Amino acid sequence: MINEYYDAVVSVIEGCDVDFGHPNHIVERMGDYGKSYITWASHDLEGVPKKEQFERILKFVNTLPENAKILVHCAAGISRSTATGLGILASEGWSDTQAVQHLLNKHPQDRAFWPNDIILGHFDEILGTNLEVAVRGKAHVGDLTTV
Repeated sequence: MINEYYDAVVSVIEGCDVDFGHPNHIVERMGDYGKSYITWASHDLEGVPKKEQFERILKFVNTLPENAKILVHCAAGISRSTATGLGILASEGWSDTQAVQHLLNKHPQDRAFWPNDIILGHFDEILGTNLEVAVRGKAHVGDLTTV
C-alpha cells in the first residue's frame, strides 16, 4: 500500500529493522541525539547523526523524479524525520522559512515538532542554508493534554 502513495521512503531510525518492501528506500541508522546531549555526554557517541548520512540521503533524493512524493520517518515523527524533511525541501529549492512553514502546516498539531539540531546543522553545512535559525521559535511540544 505504501508503494501506491509514495515514490520513495527515507528511514532515519535507531536500531530496528524496517522493510516497507518499497523499491526506492534508504535507511540511515542513528540515535536521536541533539547538541545538548553532545555537550554533556562523556561516553562513546556512537549513533550520533553524521554529515555523511545526510549526504547519502540527498544523493538518493536527487535520483528521484521531480516532485516525487517521499515518506520521511523516524520512530516518533518529532525530531529526526522533521529535520530530514526540512533538509530535503531545502535541497529542492524551498527557502528555509517556506520549508519550516510547510512542515508546520502538515505536522499534527498534537505531536511535538522539534527538529533535530545536529541534523539541521549538517544540512546547513551541506546546502549553505540556515534551517537551524529558521526553526528557532517554531519548535513546540504539542498538546501535552493528550499524553
